[in-house]
Amino acid sequence: MDEYTRRAVSLTAILVVLLGLVFALMYWWGRDQVDNTARESLKTDLRNLGVAESVYFERHQRYTTVLKDLPGFQAVNDVSVEQADANSWHASAVHTRTSQSCTFGRDDPAVKCN
Repeated sequence: MDEYTRRAVSLTAILVVLLGLVFALMYWWGRDQVDNTARESLKTDLRNLGVAESVYFERHQRYTTVLKDLPGFQAVNDVSVEQADANSWHASAVHTRTSQSCTFGRDDPAVKCN
């Protein structure tokens, strides 16, 4: 192998390693961005559910577990109400792509995420 070919192969190897590092850093940074965006999406869904449950309660004097009974509520994520009665309600939301989950309810002061 002549000197020119050896240098070209060395430069190519260095370039491949550098590109690999750049892609690894982009993946690492991007993953955090996706997680943060997913968490905010879950919080938004649960807060909107809280407003919808309040409106429903004003009309029916109880809360509901049936999301389609809540006028104007449209969830982006997988949202479910586990418990609802005349006194309280409790719900959870799961982001299907990241498997993050958050919970919220009438008795909780804030949305809680894992």
